[in-house]
Amino acid sequence: MKEKKKSLVDVIMVNMLLMISLPLVLLGGIVVLGEYYFFRQDREVIKKAYIQEQEEIFKHEVEKAIDYIRWTRKQHRTPGDDQESEMLSWISRIRFHNKGRLPGFLFVRTHEGIQLMSFSRPDLIGKDISLLTDLDGINSHQLFLKAIEKPGGGWADYSWFNPSTREVELKRSFAKSVPELGWYVGAGFWFGDIERVIFNKQLIFRNKVMKEVSTISLLLSAMFLLQYLVYRVMMRKIRGNFHQFVEFFNTSTSTAVLVDAKALSYSEFVNMAKSVNQMIKARNVADQALRDSENRYRSIIENIDQGYCEVGSDGNITFFNDRMHDIAGYSREELTGMNAAVMLDEKDVEKVFKHFADIYETDVPQPELTCLIRRKDDTWKFVGLTPTVIKDAQGNKTGLRSIVRDVDRQKEYEENLIYLAYHDALTGLKNRKAFYEQLSDALYHAKRYGTELGLIYVDIDKFKKVNDTLGHEMGDVLLLEIRDRLQNTLRKTDFISRIGGDEFVVLVDNPNNFHPAAIAEKIVKNLSEPYNLKGNMVDYISSSVGISVFPTDAVEMDSLVRKADQAMYVAKEKRNGYVRYADVNL
Repeated sequence: MKEKKKSLVDVIMVNMLLMISLPLVLLGGIVVLGEYYFFRQDREVIKKAYIQEQEEIFKHEVEKAIDYIRWTRKQHRTPGDDQESEMLSWISRIRFHNKGRLPGFLFVRTHEGIQLMSFSRPDLIGKDISLLTDLDGINSHQLFLKAIEKPGGGWADYSWFNPSTREVELKRSFAKSVPELGWYVGAGFWFGDIERVIFNKQLIFRNKVMKEVSTISLLLSAMFLLQYLVYRVMMRKIRGNFHQFVEFFNTSTSTAVLVDAKALSYSEFVNMAKSVNQMIKARNVADQALRDSENRYRSIIENIDQGYCEVGSDGNITFFNDRMHDIAGYSREELTGMNAAVMLDEKDVEKVFKHFADIYETDVPQPELTCLIRRKDDTWKFVGLTPTVIKDAQGNKTGLRSIVRDVDRQKEYEENLIYLAYHDALTGLKNRKAFYEQLSDALYHAKRYGTELGLIYVDIDKFKKVNDTLGHEMGDVLLLEIRDRLQNTLRKTDFISRIGGDEFVVLVDNPNNFHPAAIAEKIVKNLSEPYNLKGNMVDYISSSVGISVFPTDAVEMDSLVRKADQAMYVAKEKRNGYVRYADVNL
């Protein structure tokens, strides 16, 4: 049974209906999405906006009330209890609304904590609440005393009775001092009221959206029905003219074969066939370009951290990436079309050409080939080449592509890793690993030749205080200054190492000739001098120094380090600068 195909006219009908209906659908979708976004967006963002609005209103009302108090006092030149009662009575009647929200009201207290006026807690009027705390132990009076210290007043968060819900809830109030009366006036809002306002507005908005969606749905249905009726009348007149159009596309555009325009009868379809032919040709070209681009960039992406270069069968460079541009040192214009042999060392030309020719002929990958290339600035660079064959869509060989590995950069990277393995990243001094290797060699030398070896263990006192008060950046600046002072205090032949956060060690060969106590005393003295840390003067830094000597105190490495550390802790406890291990038990 022959399958029944869809009518092109029916397809056009559907498209026309969609074109008419789409704006309405989009409109309805925008409304629905707006409702969805409103309900899904972060409630904290909405809450923050409402809180900011409330803060502005309550602060303004407090300032208005204080202005009134001062105006009243100015009108009555002889202040008295009657005047204060009048002002309190007026303030107690103030109610301010904020766009339909719950009303706000003011409160008044003395600086000593006497509640002069309160709408939410009238039972506290005239009482001393200076020691009153909420369930969390927060004293609101103390918070307000801190807030009113600011010239323009300040905010305080605490828990307070909410007359609207008759429950204790978290409240934020603004207070400002009236120093001439010894009062402070405040007003605030409950966070629970904010939540309830947001919830009510969301319900109102949702109901409004649902009504709009219902209206849009009815309008869409009516438009759809009207358009369908118009279509049926119109299509009846033009249906016959589309049969040949449908047959044309069934036989031509289903394949990529060009259409014979001369075989068509009507000029409209001839013009359409020419357009289709142009489209098919453009698509064929685009498909080929896309395949070439995919093959090219797939290789580049896979090896993006290295140089990449393509050469044609004539040896001229046809494509390269940014890393290849950096390796060769030539501009893009200079590299494009350059023969690759120009950059090769004369000694390597034959070797490289043979390597490339073998790969081109056999299409078999070979191990990486290392050679020298000449950069534009006449410097030489070792690179590693791993060429492969480039083929076109028909499988014909058109050239070679190669990853160009910067061997020199890898060597620099390895050397940097070795440096970091034996040096402190901040100070550049030798690190703990380097110290123990140096100590092992020094002990071997001292044992072999019968010489003495001194180990001075330095710990910086109050270093943590600098980090805590000035920040870790200033702590780093201090460590660099300590490094400089140690280097200036000791000989260039003495070994200095940073083995911990604020711990340094010094190895001194044959310490009897240099008197370890004298060396330690110089270290303590120099490190205790004031420091200027980028404009911050620090004069409380000192050091505790412990000394151990081979072979007097220990003959093994771990024991020598441990005893210097013990002596350092004794010096820290006694606060006398430095201690030699030999004197610890004296």
